[in-house]
Amino acid sequence: MPENDPQSDAPVPALWSPRNEGIGVALWTSFIVASLETMIVFAFLDPVTLGFDGLAPTLVALRPFLYACGFFFLWSFAFIGAGLTAFMLESGPHAAARHAAASAAGRSAPSAPVSVKSAKT
Repeated sequence: MPENDPQSDAPVPALWSPRNEGIGVALWTSFIVASLETMIVFAFLDPVTLGFDGLAPTLVALRPFLYACGFFFLWSFAFIGAGLTAFMLESGPHAAARHAAASAAGRSAPSAPVSVKSAKT
């Protein structure tokens, strides 16, 4: 069978490397956490009314911008935590044992490229 045949059962390499998968997982989980943190923090705290009695209308108009800044601040800290956790899991003392156990069981190790079958019919 030709190599470019869509009917072939040959595995197609995954588009993401394990490192990129780890970054994607850390970004997504930190986004979810930052969303929850933002809802909780800004349910009790209005950034415009923090110590200001007479606000100019331009400061009140900045409220969505202040909410966005708060969200990205919380997201950055959540991403740092998730990224450090992922890094420590992959570089810890038991990481080599996990890779060896996965390869001995016939599964691909997390650091090896994952292959998927072509979905074309």
